[in-house]
Amino acid sequence: MIDAIGRTVCSRLWEKTAMHLLLAAAAAALTTPYDSELLLACSAPLGQQPERANLSIIEDMASDEELGRLRVIVKGTDHFMLIYSDAGSERIARARAACLGEQIAAVARIVGDARQGAEWHSVVFTQDQDYIPPRIEGQAVRWPIHVQPDGELDAANHEMVVGTMPHEQVHDWQGRNGTRLPRWVSEGHAFWVSSKIAPLLDPIVAAHAAADGMARLAAVDEEIDLASWGSVRPRREAILRQVSPEDRARMETDPLFTPPGPFTFTQDDFELDMSNEVANYAAAEEAFRRLEARYGQAAVHAWMEQLTASGGTITHSAVMTSLEEHFGDNATDLLTAR
Repeated sequence: MIDAIGRTVCSRLWEKTAMHLLLAAAAAALTTPYDSELLLACSAPLGQQPERANLSIIEDMASDEELGRLRVIVKGTDHFMLIYSDAGSERIARARAACLGEQIAAVARIVGDARQGAEWHSVVFTQDQDYIPPRIEGQAVRWPIHVQPDGELDAANHEMVVGTMPHEQVHDWQGRNGTRLPRWVSEGHAFWVSSKIAPLLDPIVAAHAAADGMARLAAVDEEIDLASWGSVRPRREAILRQVSPEDRARMETDPLFTPPGPFTFTQDDFELDMSNEVANYAAAEEAFRRLEARYGQAAVHAWMEQLTASGGTITHSAVMTSLEEHFGDNATDLLTAR
């Protein structure tokens, strides 16, 4: 009993400490003071539409007549994203529009995105739990956010807004030129950047995610080798069940065709064992944290800008060569963890 209570107390102390550390790190990374109004924008009640000085939120004509659409624009850069909603989800879409807009502004600011008028991933707030977003080549990916019958978000979909979407917007930036990165680079960078944003949106969700990743990493007995991570592929049937009838028919006639995402997968959907998946994510993020500690945040951002500047597939070997050219060190020690 005493051991159980002790573990619980230590866990709660860790979560509280992690929350404060993450808040401080995020505020420093964004070079802005702690923003209580941003927290409120990410938790605003139904019926409100928070405003932010750096954003414009306007009604937009949706091509899909069944969905309403908001366009959220970042002033100064004209970066934007689209927020779709069905009738039962319109109020929560408006309540979270500013929160989502601040995410693309923050990602662009952190990575040094100099583009003008860039479109970022879209979201769809919907009460249809079976909703499959259209996947149209040349159009922004739409991420579904499922809304409860009362118009609110449950905990998982709140986390989708404040935790998953900043991460996915980093992936959007990584692929702006069609670049495909080794998994440890893609995921490590996305977690590293989004970890500087998520605590400003909901520090409790961010602290729980950070603690979970670190705990999973600490619990792994064998050595994690990030260089070998990423050779997995989702089973074709796992994609087939998530696509439209038109895309399914094309996939069945063309084995090389895979429609654009987003897709969601479970461990059983992959060809290889994924039991250490959360630990791999944590180890990849830790690799970027160690790069930052060794060379500084600005140098790491400059390296990623260079690495993703050209399209095509970047191999692990090319990444290691790029590391050595950029930093004078191939940093192989970053790719293993216990």
